[in-house]
Amino acid sequence: MARRFRHRHVLTATLALTGGVPVLLVVAPSRVTAVVVVVTTSASFAVLNVAALSLRQRLVPDGLLGRVVAASRTLTYSCTALGALAGGVLAARAGLVAPFLLSGAVAVVATAGWWVASRRSTAT
Repeated sequence: MARRFRHRHVLTATLALTGGVPVLLVVAPSRVTAVVVVVTTSASFAVLNVAALSLRQRLVPDGLLGRVVAASRTLTYSCTALGALAGGVLAARAGLVAPFLLSGAVAVVATAGWWVASRRSTAT
């Protein structure tokens, strides 16, 4: 897959899908939409993980890889916990639609940020 698509393009597409597709639940709340959202986000997240990990392994020197992986996991798990807490607070105060809308907004900003930041590097 890396021969056909650059990591930058794969990461951009999967980042947008993983974060943006849950907004469909706001537009068309149904069981079918929920299944589509779960399948799409799960598949895109799996591809996102593989692409991100392979890029990290390619770019980070062997002697630092363990430290970089540990720091990345710490950051990821911390953000996951904070995001779950913030989503719960937001849903309690603004309704169940608000976290999904926020997810879409964050997905747009994160995808655009990644696209711009990754343009500077020729390795991706």
